[in-house]
Amino acid sequence: MVDKIDALSQYCYRYLRDDETFRSNCFIKMLMLIPKIGFHPLRLERHANKLLKKLQSKPFKIDEQSIDIKIINFELLWEYILEQLNLNLSSKKRSRSGKLNS
Repeated sequence: MVDKIDALSQYCYRYLRDDETFRSNCFIKMLMLIPKIGFHPLRLERHANKLLKKLQSKPFKIDEQSIDIKIINFELLWEYILEQLNLNLSSKKRSRSGKLNS
């Protein structure tokens, strides 16, 4: 997994440095934090907060996109990711407590 994250980091550095790709760069960096933080949603929110603010500082401009493209906002995707990580954490806690009570 480390090799894939390093490769993605190199890709961001090489190809996502322009103003047009600023939001993509921020979002990918946020995604790369997930395994580094150990998939823990609260720590992830804390560590990714600076990148999220950067992402929000450059709002998405729909008028620059093709009409044929289906668009999901990075901020909405990020909320979904955190929600899923919270659900996973909750289910792990429930399964551990169930094993302890058995």
